[in-house]
Amino acid sequence: MKSFKPDKLPQLTKMYDSQQKLNVNNWESTLKVNQNKVENCLEKIKVFDSWRNKLNVAHGEIAKSLIQEIFLDSYMSVHFACMALYKQAHVSLRAELETALRLVYFSTHPVEFKWWREDKDYFHGRHVWGDRFDYFKNLECYQRFEEKSRIKLFETDNKNNPFNIAKMYKILSKYVHSGFPAFLTTMQSVAPAYKRANFNTWAVNFKEVQKCVNTILALGFPAEFKSLGIDSERKVLRVIGERSYKQGLKQTLDLKIRGRI
Repeated sequence: MKSFKPDKLPQLTKMYDSQQKLNVNNWESTLKVNQNKVENCLEKIKVFDSWRNKLNVAHGEIAKSLIQEIFLDSYMSVHFACMALYKQAHVSLRAELETALRLVYFSTHPVEFKWWREDKDYFHGRHVWGDRFDYFKNLECYQRFEEKSRIKLFETDNKNNPFNIAKMYKILSKYVHSGFPAFLTTMQSVAPAYKRANFNTWAVNFKEVQKCVNTILALGFPAEFKSLGIDSERKVLRVIGERSYKQGLKQTLDLKIRGRI
């Protein structure tokens, strides 16, 4: 097998060496200040092990294809954030959120999943859930949750809950479409560097996306969620975190969890 020799790379590709040094520097700068935050983020995504084991059995190929992608998007978001690539970290979060929504939709639409996987133009560039999340607004479990919790999951102008699903999707889309605040470069530098404010913004958004994704899965797969067992149910609810969401899920799904979560 041919050995890798960085000093033998073509002239422009020798950027490899400087990029390696930059990546190490950004990781170290990030972890010196935020190692506990990063550990907490990685702890949250461990919950996808429980979802994967349950959904793979219940929904086969569709779940196997999408749940591992949800996990990888969340994991890569942490990776990019530690490299000070905050735009890419947010793009990964939107991909995670989108894939969770697709998983719920495709779990009952296997033919459309096949077309989507084969890249057929059935959806004509539109989201599978329709305009303004109309598909989810008409699902009984989501409707009951909104009634019980008084949280509007899919309204962007919901002042009482600014980090619902629709609002998070809108926030993350600015990074996908390269809104100016999402730029990596500044007037002073073209190289990504650790910035406390940018990292903290990402950390808040990461937490909110995990809340949204786990709420989407709990309401989209209520039978599977309730069959996880009390310990795993508690883990999911801890990741969701926000009290009004947890109470809404307990009431909507008639969860038998006792005590403080």
